[in-house]
Amino acid sequence: MIVKLMRRPVTVIWLVSLVLFIAGKAAAEATPHAGMVGLTASWQSGQTDIGFPVWASKKLVVTPSLSVVHVSNFATDVGFVLAVRVNHGGNKAVPYYGLRAGALHRSPHEGKALTDYLVGGMFGGECFLQDQFSVGVEAQVNVVFSDEHSYLFGNPNGTNINTAAAVMATFYF
Repeated sequence: MIVKLMRRPVTVIWLVSLVLFIAGKAAAEATPHAGMVGLTASWQSGQTDIGFPVWASKKLVVTPSLSVVHVSNFATDVGFVLAVRVNHGGNKAVPYYGLRAGALHRSPHEGKALTDYLVGGMFGGECFLQDQFSVGVEAQVNVVFSDEHSYLFGNPNGTNINTAAAVMATFYF
């Protein structure tokens, strides 16, 4: 059912609008990190994502991330994930938990394109080594709903549940 909802552009637009509305409401809160925008490099079991964390308030961070893998004469994979996290205390060391959702789209050199959908939960921490630089770790539980022809997770038209861990470095502007 979630896969069918995610395939509808109106549902995706509504969800993104809801996240932006919440972020806008929270942005009015004056905090040391509010308004900061960063560039994150994330390493996760052979996968690298580029994230763009936006501190809407001291408690709320919205992070869209992008991954691209191109293999000549085979396929191009593009992943887009939107994560929303809630921070708990601290200006230097910031523990958090949150939710993430996204799509992993494969465009093969030959054949039909396909998309797998991801939803999951996360918890972790970000430690500011300097005002504009932090490192972090994150544990995740992800659920992927595979396209009926997708072998990305070896389970076409199936549901996959996995745990994952990520290490990140972020520079804030």
